[in-house]
Amino acid sequence: MDLTFFKTNFSVYPDSIHPLGEESCFMVDCGDRDCLCITGHDSAYPGEPCSQSGHDYTLCQLDHAAAVFLREHYPFCVPAPVLERKTTMGVGDRLGLAGEGHLRVFKEYDVFPVLAQQSMRELRLTHRTMDEVIDSSTFAVFRAGYHRGFGADGDHLKTVEEVQSSLACGCTMITLDCSEFIDNEAAVLPDGELEKLPMPEEKLRARYLDRQIELGPELTLRCTLPELRRMLAVYGKSIDFIAQVYYECLLPCGHDVSYEISLDETLTVTSPLAHYFVANELKIRGVRFATMAPRFSGEFQKGIDYVGNACVLREEVKAHNAIAKYFGYKVSFHSGSDKFSVFGIMNEQTQGRFHVKTAGTSWLEALRVLARLEPALFRRLYATALESFEDNRAFYHVTPDMDTVPDVDKMEDGRLPELLDLASTRQILHIAYGRILDDGELKKAFFQAMRKHRQAYGDALYAHIGRHAQYLGIPRGRCGDAI
Repeated sequence: MDLTFFKTNFSVYPDSIHPLGEESCFMVDCGDRDCLCITGHDSAYPGEPCSQSGHDYTLCQLDHAAAVFLREHYPFCVPAPVLERKTTMGVGDRLGLAGEGHLRVFKEYDVFPVLAQQSMRELRLTHRTMDEVIDSSTFAVFRAGYHRGFGADGDHLKTVEEVQSSLACGCTMITLDCSEFIDNEAAVLPDGELEKLPMPEEKLRARYLDRQIELGPELTLRCTLPELRRMLAVYGKSIDFIAQVYYECLLPCGHDVSYEISLDETLTVTSPLAHYFVANELKIRGVRFATMAPRFSGEFQKGIDYVGNACVLREEVKAHNAIAKYFGYKVSFHSGSDKFSVFGIMNEQTQGRFHVKTAGTSWLEALRVLARLEPALFRRLYATALESFEDNRAFYHVTPDMDTVPDVDKMEDGRLPELLDLASTRQILHIAYGRILDDGELKKAFFQAMRKHRQAYGDALYAHIGRHAQYLGIPRGRCGDAI
């Protein structure tokens, strides 16, 4: 179909033009918002019929009905399970605005994205639903003409009900947070107290005691009775929970789902032996999963680089990867944004087969854009972040050095972006999104400014996530096949 009229009279996103039978469907910039435009009239189209200069078309708001329509007609708009791919990255998007910048990266690097990635905590703080999160990713891939496939992650879910709700929305990945079923007190119980713990069943003792567990040329594990007692006390309930969710939720859900096991949201560092124990017990129960996120030593805090001993981390990643490889899944790294000093370790020790989550980066890059281009608004955002910090930190593990927080009133506008490079202020801003979005007036001003500067935001995300890809050693080029 000749689209000259539409290209002349509308601001058409060129990569979004797709055939729809004998008609065409594409996205247009309507100034204060984007809309879906379909040539012709049909009662099956969402939106309002329009006519102009002898041309019939239908113009649709980017609402849930429009997202459903796109998913019904364009398979690449439907979330897919991607974790079986070699290298995958969860980017998340708390605002529903980051897709353009993210997808510019994923078009250039051989890595598959999980675009729709939100935890129940983030959904509550942003007042969004999982449907809205997935819909925004659907619009992003259609607008960008990205056909390689993307995942949708119900992130850090803690209950059967949360898992079922996310699956009903079409999530193709479930990250199960086992923290409430891990006994941290048993993990630090003095050795002399271990005999008070229940004696493991005979079949468990036979599986793990008095034998060497060979996991490759460089990793051999041995388990003593005290260690077995401790592991059973620490992880026994979490293994039951993981299996329950698998059989009650994932298997009956009716579509393919990647299963990720999160052991990282605890105070308990996951030893290689504990990792093997959990994985082996799940295998015996028939539970299949795609990734496991251990709790590494050191700190993977939000929005800043790794804090800890990189040499120790290298040996941990090496051991955990050997276990994951033995069982046929891959290691996942949570709170992975900005861990530039150890990205090389992740790639080197896993041979590029890993999943990494970088969710908070898109929010911080949005603030960086506003600090540069809307300094008066940014000062209001920063003041809210600072005032609400003590309340906000209840939801996140962050440890900013408050003595390094500068007096923003003494900073010239041109220096405001420096606050996004300082570890303490990055963390303060990182966890403030909920309080900022709770302020109706501030929220409105924020989204109006982001719409105005959407090109700058896309450029900032492209540079920042692209830097992640480079430091992670991800090759350029579309080497992998489409989903």
